[in-house]
Amino acid sequence: MLRLVNIDKKFGRRLILKKVNFEIKSGSITGLLGVNGAGKTTTMRVISGVFAADKGQILYRGQIVNPLDYRFHRQIGYLPENNPLYPFLTPREYLGFIGQIRQIPHLNKQISKLAQALFFVDHLQRPIHQLSKGYRQRVGLAATLLGNPPLLILDEPMAGLDPNQQRLVRNFISRLKTTILLSSHILAEVQEICNRVVIINRGRIASQGPMEQLLEKPMLKITLEGTKIAFLKKILKGKNIKIVHSQKQGKAIKLELTMDKDMNMLRKIIWDLVRKHPKWQLYQLESGRQKLDEIFQQLTRI
Repeated sequence: MLRLVNIDKKFGRRLILKKVNFEIKSGSITGLLGVNGAGKTTTMRVISGVFAADKGQILYRGQIVNPLDYRFHRQIGYLPENNPLYPFLTPREYLGFIGQIRQIPHLNKQISKLAQALFFVDHLQRPIHQLSKGYRQRVGLAATLLGNPPLLILDEPMAGLDPNQQRLVRNFISRLKTTILLSSHILAEVQEICNRVVIINRGRIASQGPMEQLLEKPMLKITLEGTKIAFLKKILKGKNIKIVHSQKQGKAIKLELTMDKDMNMLRKIIWDLVRKHPKWQLYQLESGRQKLDEIFQQLTRI
């Protein structure tokens, strides 16, 4: 549905986005992940037309578009992270105002339907500044959905919500029958509701693709004694073995390892190393799969 092709964005002399390329598939829920300052919000603002890219193209349904063009704007519902609302309006007044700007037909019917779906019917006539963070977030999400835009851009839609509110918003988003790009620092939530993921690090795309494909990469967990962790890391690095996680546990060292070759090859290398170093004591050699948080840490490690 939407493709970013070689997008660059500068602020002054600082290059924030560097040849960003990724695709949002029609009907998918795509999670955009990255540490603070990685470029997530800037990417979303470029797509939604808040910022113009310095280089690159955006393609929507196969056609090059100008994000500043109002005809493209009408295809997008954008919820910024800070969720700007007019505090002295009621939710009904605010949603009515947004709907009139967008020239949305059957506006009152849509407002009532969204208020019921997001459970704030009883608060439609209260000033927004009197509402809790959770209710304000629901009002912002309702404004994003007015007019049923085919593409939703949601920047941290669950930020600052308590667990019950997070579950409500998460369940609502997962039931939407539309295309969604969302950012979040709650990796467990992303893994649960997203079927695609894009990881951005220092303004560049570090990984992207279907969630299942990202998580299918095997991992080997080992625990051993008789060596120092720095020496072990040096040996493994020389054999193109990636260390996903490492920690000291008493005299033992616990490691989680991956490599581009198959798992049998990785196992063989570890056994060969243990035989070569008689003082090493191997206590664990166990296969597993990487979790999203482990992959995220590996790809965004400073």
